[in-house]
Amino acid sequence: MGVKQVLRTMRNVRELLQHDVQLLGVLPTFFDVRNRISREAILTMRQHFEGRCYDPIRINTKLREAPSAKQTIFEYAPKSHGAEDYRRLVQRVTAVAATGQRAQTRAALSVAS
Repeated sequence: MGVKQVLRTMRNVRELLQHDVQLLGVLPTFFDVRNRISREAILTMRQHFEGRCYDPIRINTKLREAPSAKQTIFEYAPKSHGAEDYRRLVQRVTAVAATGQRAQTRAALSVAS
C-alpha cells in the first residue's frame, strides 16, 4: 500500500467514524533488502512519515510457515528474522504507548491543578 493510499484510508476512516484517527506508525511488511524498490519505498516512507515509520518486517519463510503449524512466530522460530522483527516492533510500540500515556497523565494533572 502506497503512502497516498494510507492517507486516503485514514481520511475515509475519519469520515466514516466521525472521529479523529491518529497515526501511531507505519509498518512496512514483506521487506526484501535485496530489492532496490523495497529500499526506495522505505526511504520514501521514512521521509514522509518522519519518526513514525517503524523498522520493516523482512520477508521470512518462517513467518509463512508458523500459521500452518498453528503457532506464533515466537513459538515456531523464536530466533528467526521474523521473530526478531516483531520483537523490535513490540518494543517500539510499547515505548510509544508509554510515552503517550505519560503525556496524557501530565496533561490531565495540569488541567486538574
